[in-house]
Amino acid sequence: MAEEHTQQPSPRGKSRRERVEHARSRDILDVANELSMELVQSGRDYRWKEHDSMVISPEKNMWNWFSRHQGGDVIALVQTMREVNFNQAIDFLNDGTFKEFTHVERVQDPFSYYLQPYEQPFEAARNYLKEQRGLSDETIDFFLEKGVLAQANAKVNGSIEPVVVFKSFDFSGEIVGATLQGIEENWEKWPERGYAKNIVRNSDGITGMHVDIGQPNRLIFAESAIDLMSYYELNREKLQDVRLISMDGLKESVVGRHLAQLQADISGRPLRWTHDQLAEGLQTAIDNNFFTDGKHANWITLAVDNDEGGRNFISSLHEKGAVVIEDLPPERIPGEKADWNDTLKRLKAWVEEVKNSETISERPMVDYREQVNDLILDITKDDTGFYLWHDEELKSLEVDDAVLEEFHHNLGEEQYQIAGAKLYVEESINDGATGYLSLEGHALDENGIRDYLSNQEFSEVEQVEFLKKLQAELPGIWDKVLANYDKELETIIGKHGLSVNQKDARMNQSPGLDIVFETSNNPTISEKYSSGDIVPYVSFVKDLYAANNEDYKRKPEDGLYPRMHFDHSKGTWFAIRDEQGNTLVKECIYDVGYEFAPLSERLNRVIPEEYLEYAKQIDSDISFSTVSVESNQDSGIEVKLYNNQEQIDTLDFNDLFNHTDLEMMANELGHTDFNEIPGTYSVSIAGIQLSQEQVDGLIDRMINEEVDSSQLKQLLSSDKFDLISYIDHQDADSLSSVDLEQKEKSLDNVQETDSIFGQQKNAEGTIGDFPENQEAAPLPEANVSQPLNDLSPSQTQPQPLLHFSINEDGQSINKRHYHAISSKDLVKLNRYAPTLQQAANWYLNELADSKIYYFYQQNDSIQTLQVLFDKDKFQHLTGVFPYKEGQSAEQTLEDFANGNGAFDTILLANKGAAFDKLKVLPELPAIVESDSFYFGDLSEVPKLHSLDLDKAIKSGDEDIILALRTVDNTTFPASLMKLRTGLKNQLAQSADENIILGVYRERDGQIDQLSINEEFIKDGGQEMLSILENKQYEEALEQSQEIVQSDTISAELFTQVLDAAYNVGDPRQLGTELPEESKAAWEHYYELSDGHDGNFTAVIAAADQQELVDKSSHFYQEWHQDRIYNETYHVRLQWSEIWPDGPQIPFKETELVEYQTFAEELYKQNRALYDSHQESLATGNQADYVPFTKVKFDVYAPGGILIKDNIRYDIGDETEPISRLLGLGYRRLEGQPELAAIDEKILSQLEKQEVNQEIATEANEQNLKMSDILLDETNNPR
Repeated sequence: MAEEHTQQPSPRGKSRRERVEHARSRDILDVANELSMELVQSGRDYRWKEHDSMVISPEKNMWNWFSRHQGGDVIALVQTMREVNFNQAIDFLNDGTFKEFTHVERVQDPFSYYLQPYEQPFEAARNYLKEQRGLSDETIDFFLEKGVLAQANAKVNGSIEPVVVFKSFDFSGEIVGATLQGIEENWEKWPERGYAKNIVRNSDGITGMHVDIGQPNRLIFAESAIDLMSYYELNREKLQDVRLISMDGLKESVVGRHLAQLQADISGRPLRWTHDQLAEGLQTAIDNNFFTDGKHANWITLAVDNDEGGRNFISSLHEKGAVVIEDLPPERIPGEKADWNDTLKRLKAWVEEVKNSETISERPMVDYREQVNDLILDITKDDTGFYLWHDEELKSLEVDDAVLEEFHHNLGEEQYQIAGAKLYVEESINDGATGYLSLEGHALDENGIRDYLSNQEFSEVEQVEFLKKLQAELPGIWDKVLANYDKELETIIGKHGLSVNQKDARMNQSPGLDIVFETSNNPTISEKYSSGDIVPYVSFVKDLYAANNEDYKRKPEDGLYPRMHFDHSKGTWFAIRDEQGNTLVKECIYDVGYEFAPLSERLNRVIPEEYLEYAKQIDSDISFSTVSVESNQDSGIEVKLYNNQEQIDTLDFNDLFNHTDLEMMANELGHTDFNEIPGTYSVSIAGIQLSQEQVDGLIDRMINEEVDSSQLKQLLSSDKFDLISYIDHQDADSLSSVDLEQKEKSLDNVQETDSIFGQQKNAEGTIGDFPENQEAAPLPEANVSQPLNDLSPSQTQPQPLLHFSINEDGQSINKRHYHAISSKDLVKLNRYAPTLQQAANWYLNELADSKIYYFYQQNDSIQTLQVLFDKDKFQHLTGVFPYKEGQSAEQTLEDFANGNGAFDTILLANKGAAFDKLKVLPELPAIVESDSFYFGDLSEVPKLHSLDLDKAIKSGDEDIILALRTVDNTTFPASLMKLRTGLKNQLAQSADENIILGVYRERDGQIDQLSINEEFIKDGGQEMLSILENKQYEEALEQSQEIVQSDTISAELFTQVLDAAYNVGDPRQLGTELPEESKAAWEHYYELSDGHDGNFTAVIAAADQQELVDKSSHFYQEWHQDRIYNETYHVRLQWSEIWPDGPQIPFKETELVEYQTFAEELYKQNRALYDSHQESLATGNQADYVPFTKVKFDVYAPGGILIKDNIRYDIGDETEPISRLLGLGYRRLEGQPELAAIDEKILSQLEKQEVNQEIATEANEQNLKMSDILLDETNNPR
């Protein structure tokens, strides 16, 4: 019997974030159990008995419903199963009473084929397979002869249905399972598919319907029996010596079971595996190197659906180490699902068309896509939006909120079905609107219907069929919805004494609009109105339009669409309300001086129709005409912002370019509510709807190609330009379809982009003069600066273009602060490949293996900074870490430059840092320009100092910053980043900004001048060049740095020596001289190293005792993590529950922890909580309940070898050490004895501590008693 966990209802967290984190940490098996989902174990995972395509993975605490392309964490599971929103799911997971899921091994009841007496002649089934599924008599007869088909009358969900039976036989010829497919369409009975579908109870879940052709030596798997039959029909001419299997979903266990059987058949050995061992057959094969070195590569073919679920299934098997052949049906439309039965039906339809035409060219293949477009346009032609405005009618009667709530409560939640799809009224974000009729939450407009279709598994034919039914039945449903809402409205009016006449009288009143003014940056408006003023619409817009017209004339060049502002410091802000005082629009902005349309055009579908007409009439009377047609032609690009297919605002493209996060934009504009579930945001540009992902793709490409908004507007004006193709990089030449004049302009821009790595910027510095009392050394005349080499494509030698690809059979690796690239990010990375290749060539030609000298002004003296630009440093500037055997950082630079992009794996810097770096790579030449600034002390710049970066070069235009790191007096480039506002402010607060006067390069014994600051240097840089050639900079450096030697070695200096020894090497072995300023520290290091036989860990321990180690340094923390990884048994925390007044685990998910440290903390916490938890259980009082705390973690052996993952320890409820929790399986785990020994040591120490504490307590009590005895009555010692 499952143990009941009385996790009593209580506030599960002090904040919303804590409640969300706690909800997400719930054990998924416990949650499924509470949701009454009957689970069947399938290997390591579980399947929902009702829909076995839903897989629950307790190891990951995730679920995946493959057939529906749904999945996620426990919150998403509750949302899906209970059909509730996000907030309701959070409440359920925080406040519900749960029973812990306990897997009970049950004896599988034997399968009984009870349908035998009810089998019918195979007539209706044959007709269904031929007419509905497109299968030929020949194919049907082939499977009938194999004995796997039948027709029967079966009871499905209480209804007797004629069905096709697909039978599964074991290899002794006994029937062990069957699936049923209804043959009569009925959407009311079967709203999910229109047909009955079921699995006969107690069917074996890992066998599936299968047939042999010849003597099988390979296996082909399909998702369903009908797909398997369709695949056979399309490929039967080439199918020889093969076994065809239906998985009834996407099941690794079916693949494993048949793989084990085929191996036994071919080897001639009997197969005596248990059912569970057969289900794990694929994993067993992988573990025994069945597929290594290309062996058995043709044994498994997966002919699954070409959709996300099918491709993910294939990827999951690849990741585990299986070798499979993919045979997916071709996509008719990119991104839409394709299965083998749809492919067969489409081919049959095309053949039929050909037969009925004289020539193939006369009757082309049916264009279902065009039919879909036509049907959608017809359904949405009235443009009503299917909106309901009953709330507005009630508000006009001045009812309070309680009446409105009563009205909504009485409406209920009526649902209507069309071909399995649910239609219901969705709440609207528009003030005054009661809601709108939706298609499962999608608005019934063009975008909403397309969005719905994209989420379904419909084939093209099924899309057309669905839309035809929607077209026919939607008008009737809309009439029902209107009738229901009108009826409830009349009921409310009658109940509250509002007669129809009174209602009509009020509704016949003329509408009116008022403006509630907030703020304005326009002087005319702000002087006339104060915050809170209520002004008639007509009066306000007269002043508004007049101010707009006046300001617009002064800046015609800025004739853009209204700019978006994220606070109220700019623009004119106000609210709009009706004549009854009801707020229609909470926040509205009008950009005085930039608007070229009246306010009413912004209010379309935002306010009720009668008020919109009222506003339009006023605007018409005022004759808004501030902007001529000619000036409109120079305006910006209008962008419409949508939430769940409803337009909520309009802005200019430049705002979108600078603020690409649509949800953030909507939030800043006041269109989101923290208490509501975030919507799905999109935008419309030139009538094209774009998702968040597409917006990101558009901006990324524009940045990469340096296309600005005016150029994009030119492209959009061309009939030949396709925005979606441009975003998806499907255009061979994005500019080839525009007019010749546009092409020439664009070509100029491309040439400028290509040459950016070959020419210096011409931007002049804006630095002020030096103080008048400056007495810097006079500088003689010098030659003109040498320009950097021009690296435009026309000048370089022909070389392959860089294109990244990954060898799927290659080795995968891990690297701290990096993650493996996804397929989506690989596409994105290739967009930046040309930029990256040009940057690599520039770095290779201009900087690689050179020392760059920066002369800079510091107070009244001139100083020199030396930076070493080795080849291996370029990779760090990109955030891209490619890997293949023998790859080095130096080779990576060569590969990038020479167009070699094939690697075993590619890692990207975390948190989007890689693409942030790639975006600024074109600015890399700015780091050797003399209008830059040098920062020699970053201690007051937290963002850089925390990363152990000590110096920086800021470009003159403040676009980028090159951060530098110094190790053992050698400075090298460590990071390239965009100079964002936060970092810019930190640098501005630092007093260490120094003007750069000149930049020089020393390479191969030659010194070249790269740039000079001509505002301050009047001799062409000759003096600085002379200093370098005569090596006088060494003396200058020694004088300026004034490093004072002391007998005392600081912890900071010695830690730098440790850093150099650990990351660079021993100078004695490298043959390099010891720096004078750290010589004493190095000599002490040698003493410690020699005394501990070179054991670096022992050296650090000894230095720590001498207080010579800075444990807060980046080096120490990195070394400490490396030591734990390489030398100790260790733990990585996954998550831990957080309860009010409960235990707090002092470990981070991002850090490794020594097993001994981790276990000791858990055992202490467990002992501290155990008694109070058990006592609270004994009381049975919910109010007194003290919950235990769940902790989940992974345990590793030295070297990062996984011992056991997903271990759960319940603090306050455990009676066993961790090592015993590892031994509950069928085999003893490697490393378990060692962990048991550590546990024994920890528990022994804790026991001694408790005993000692008891002894001390008892002794203290005895001492107090003796003191009492020795005191006399006068309270004095005797």
